[in-house]
Amino acid sequence: MSEATNFLRLDDVIRRVGLKRSQIYNMIKAGSFPASRSYPGTRSTFWLESDIADWQQQVIDATNG
Repeated sequence: MSEATNFLRLDDVIRRVGLKRSQIYNMIKAGSFPASRSYPGTRSTFWLESDIADWQQQVIDATNG
């Protein structure tokens, strides 16, 4: 990874995208939102900030088309 990447917890993702927890998990299940990742050896999860930013750009692009 050449760039620094921030890890986001669920509360951070909710604030950034304006969706509720259940909506996010339903969209992940449907394949329309980036899946979370797990810290090795734990049950804690995170999202890459870059994955969320890419998804947000896709939403913007889809609404401007």
